[in-house]
Amino acid sequence: MDKVYGDLIKDKLNLNQNRFHSMIEDMTEIVEIESLDNTLIFVNDAYCRYFGKVRDKLVGSNAMDLIYPEDRQKVQDRLNGLTPEKPSAESIEARIIKANGEIGWMSWTARGFFNESGEIIGHQSVGRDVTDIKKYQEQLKLSEARYRGIVEDQTELIVRITPDDIILFANDVYCRFFNGKLDDLIGTLIAYDIIDIEPGKNYPYLSPDSPVNVCQEKIRTPEGQIAWIEWTARGIFNQYHELIEIQKVGRNITDRKEAEAALHKAKEELEIRVQERTVELSKANRGLTILNNNMKNIFSNIPAGVIVADETGKVSNLNNYLKRFWGDVTEEINDIISRYIIEKKKPYLTRLFNEHKSFQDIEFVFPFKSGDIHCLMSGIYMENQGSGPKSGVILIRTIKEIHKLVNRFSGATARVHFNDIVSVNEEMCLAIKNAKQAAAGTGNILITGESGTGKEMFAQAIHNQSERARGPFVAVNCGAIPRELLGSELFGYAEGAFTGAKKGGNPGKFELASGGTIFLDEIGDMPIDQQVALLRVVQEKCFIRIGGTEVIPTDVRIICATNQDLLMEIEKGDFRADLYYRLNVINVNIPPLRERPEDVPVLFKYFMTKSEARWKYDIKDMDPQIMYYLQRYDWPGNVRELHNIVERLLHHAEGAPLSIKHLPVDIYSTPVSSTTMARTWVRSLSKDRQGRTIKEIREENKKLQETQESKEIIKLLNQYRGNISKVARELGIARSTLYAKMEKFQIR
Repeated sequence: MDKVYGDLIKDKLNLNQNRFHSMIEDMTEIVEIESLDNTLIFVNDAYCRYFGKVRDKLVGSNAMDLIYPEDRQKVQDRLNGLTPEKPSAESIEARIIKANGEIGWMSWTARGFFNESGEIIGHQSVGRDVTDIKKYQEQLKLSEARYRGIVEDQTELIVRITPDDIILFANDVYCRFFNGKLDDLIGTLIAYDIIDIEPGKNYPYLSPDSPVNVCQEKIRTPEGQIAWIEWTARGIFNQYHELIEIQKVGRNITDRKEAEAALHKAKEELEIRVQERTVELSKANRGLTILNNNMKNIFSNIPAGVIVADETGKVSNLNNYLKRFWGDVTEEINDIISRYIIEKKKPYLTRLFNEHKSFQDIEFVFPFKSGDIHCLMSGIYMENQGSGPKSGVILIRTIKEIHKLVNRFSGATARVHFNDIVSVNEEMCLAIKNAKQAAAGTGNILITGESGTGKEMFAQAIHNQSERARGPFVAVNCGAIPRELLGSELFGYAEGAFTGAKKGGNPGKFELASGGTIFLDEIGDMPIDQQVALLRVVQEKCFIRIGGTEVIPTDVRIICATNQDLLMEIEKGDFRADLYYRLNVINVNIPPLRERPEDVPVLFKYFMTKSEARWKYDIKDMDPQIMYYLQRYDWPGNVRELHNIVERLLHHAEGAPLSIKHLPVDIYSTPVSSTTMARTWVRSLSKDRQGRTIKEIREENKKLQETQESKEIIKLLNQYRGNISKVARELGIARSTLYAKMEKFQIR
């Protein structure tokens, strides 16, 4: 029976031991059982894994060898204190040494085993790893130390309080400002009175979503001083979003507030002065606005082109003058000026920006796509207040305008109109009609007639009725200018072209007449070498000054006049045929006065009315014999001579009634009857001195002209080896016209 009972107890004991071992092995804590001399009797799997050793190596070893040497005595003292009355030791933290040499922290709880006599025979320890906790604690201590250092080093007032304004912490600055000690302040209400708001009024605005609030408080310190503090309050909330603490950082802004008050007062005073000054500035601003508008109007409407450009040639502004007359040429001007500056082709442009040297009245040709424009250019450097590129103002006046101004003051204008040419003669009226028709065209005109018939009057009248009436009218007497000076007179000369040449050169008549009409009187007297240069101008519409290199464009209509038979001059080789055909596009022939005696009374009356002495005389009181002798006179000087006779007649009369004695002797020396005068008048209308009629003269001239034209065509055909296109181009006519003339003249 006893044996059975003993086996039962033994089985139960084994079962309990198995349960104990199973429970210990499943624990995450490390478990050890030691003998009284600290020899390990049992360790669980967690213990083995933690220390990195197998169980066989651990069991039987001294547990104290696994504890950091400096902490062993602390652990031993705690184990020695275990008694039957106090079998468990309070938790103790100690450093341990793992198999790999790593140092960790363990928190131990020990329980002693005692015999029946109450003597300790061993103990059991349960531990857990607190290495991370110890690290966090160390970091927390370091963070608190840093926080304390930062807080104490601040110049701002820092305080932590409860929502009820109980002080939990304050830095030294706060304590000094309120003249208190930290120990005396902690646990008390804030140590000042708020004057402008109630305590805690700002705290309801703190929330987890908006934990920061800034406010200003006007306070009274315990010493009774008034101060302004600007607080930045940050709320600290628990996990239930309840406000548990408030940290406030304050700045003493008393000086700022006092300055703001002073500034506000000064501002009010300043506003009064500003209002007074504003009235004055408004008046000045209106003046500046008017001045600015005037400057803009001057810039836009000044009768000259204004270009504002920088050192690279980039144009920043053009005035309306250029845009109105030249169109939108900003990009072209950019390219032209930039190219000349970069390539240093125009040194005066380079010097303008690099050496700040202005220049004046330099001739310049803008090579626009639409055609060259000849100008006078002046440049002025502009001082730049900033650091931007250097800039300058370039003033432009076209040569055409300059010449127009020169011609205006130098008398290069046409004063005669067709109304000033009076006649009742049929041939003369036909010439006037032809001249009016020619005025409407653009072709060159050749006026033929004897000296004194009024060829220049016709030229002026044609100019005044043409589209060029607003342009200059420049007259040149080709027979009165010395041969060696005719070229420079017509085409001008460049600076240094010859000894005594004017500095800067001098424009010629073709330049001065650009945009208008040039009248070449006595064209038949032009030297043959100058005819070549004239032909080039007629063909190319441009020329080069003598001694110059720059091609100058010209827009001029040519009217020529001569008292010679140019076809005879061509025959003699004194006049170029090609030039003749270029000039004789339209022909106007003025009959001499001897062939139109019916015009003598009309012209006499006209000159009488134009004379300054006309108020002294009445043509009705004039001796009838005067007109009789005037009409029978041959008039070798033509109308010019008649005009002079009228002026002489009035001068010699000295206010007395006009009679034949006031006429020149050669006019009235031979008396003629009225019948003879009539026959002379009829003969003057129908025949010349050789007895040829007007019709016969015209036929002879026509045949001579055709003969000369035929010879010229044959000559050119031989010269160009039968090339019809070149011959037609040389003559300035169409190929079809040339074929017609060859058929007419029977040229094969």
